[in-house]
Amino acid sequence: MGIEHGIEAAGIWRAGMVRGRGVRMLLALFCAVVWLWGAPARADEDCRFTPEEAERYRLAAPDLFIVDLRTKREFEVSHLPGAVHIPVFEMDQRLGEIPQGGKVLLYCGFGARSVPYSRKLRVLRPDLARVCCIDGRPLLPEE
Repeated sequence: MGIEHGIEAAGIWRAGMVRGRGVRMLLALFCAVVWLWGAPARADEDCRFTPEEAERYRLAAPDLFIVDLRTKREFEVSHLPGAVHIPVFEMDQRLGEIPQGGKVLLYCGFGARSVPYSRKLRVLRPDLARVCCIDGRPLLPEE
């Protein structure tokens, strides 16, 4: 495992500082939790909406910048009113299109792209007032 290999390379195993499988597993679990936890939380860090909550938020926030992270074909079939199409693989290059200091709502097909990218966007653009995403299938208008 990567964590154990790194610790072994540092000489901790050989020095006898850590003994027993249970302690090693606990140390590996601790390192994984620290790695997954990441940076300190902001007040709105995990701003995820259900599709219904997102619709209410969209209607209540007229200055909301909505980003559709799906493919061109998905966007052409249907998208939220006022959404800007920026496929997830182009987001890093097109960050400047998002208005400074604004509120952003990201969505994709089911949340698999929008949830992780909303976390990344908070790091890449700390100037944004609020970054939220739809965790689930958005309520798209009919074709």
